[in-house]
Amino acid sequence: MGEKWRNSLPRRIPPSASVTDPPHTYPPQTEVIHQRAPSQPAGAFLLGIRTQNAYNVHEVTTMDFPFSTGDYQGSDVADGFSPANVDNLSESLNALLADCFALYLKTKNFHWHMTGPHFRDWHLMLDEQATQIYGITDDIAERVRKIGGTTIRSIGQIARLQRIQDSDEPGPAPEVMLKELLADNRTLIAQLRSAHTVCALADDYASTAMIEVWIDEAERRAWFLFEATR
Repeated sequence: MGEKWRNSLPRRIPPSASVTDPPHTYPPQTEVIHQRAPSQPAGAFLLGIRTQNAYNVHEVTTMDFPFSTGDYQGSDVADGFSPANVDNLSESLNALLADCFALYLKTKNFHWHMTGPHFRDWHLMLDEQATQIYGITDDIAERVRKIGGTTIRSIGQIARLQRIQDSDEPGPAPEVMLKELLADNRTLIAQLRSAHTVCALADDYASTAMIEVWIDEAERRAWFLFEATR
């Protein structure tokens, strides 16, 4: 099945849906087959695509979807995550969000208070890093809401959840600032990997994909900080 075909397939269709339910557009001379899958547990279903090729030969591709009707009925969440998974995912992602806010503010703090002969380079580098960190906060919070959870509401909640420590130290040396941010970004990388595991166990594929990008960004920040302090 080509890429064009794969992109047109719905990811999940509840067993009660009819063949006209999916709001997807299929190529001409294509029929969507939707029926129970006898080889799967009760409530599972089979989705097939029948299309007429250039030689007027009908080709059928089928896929089993072993989802039970319980995955869709009685749930207030569009994606069908269980209440336990919603709680676990929300807890992990909200702690990650608090860490990002903490690291963002610390990075801006050191950006504002940078001094010394490398002021311009390090001042600009930390501003770029702070912007990148802040840029993922909305994605994390909205991801929590998409899966059916609630996210951070206040500065006080950030303080309770954050694992990256604040810095109120007046006038630290530039090298001290950079080394502290290096350690903090490494901490964030570890927390991102931990959150990735939680999301993978819950089959939260969207969150795992997003976290992989954030890990790469955090590793790049750590690399720059490491090289700046050698």
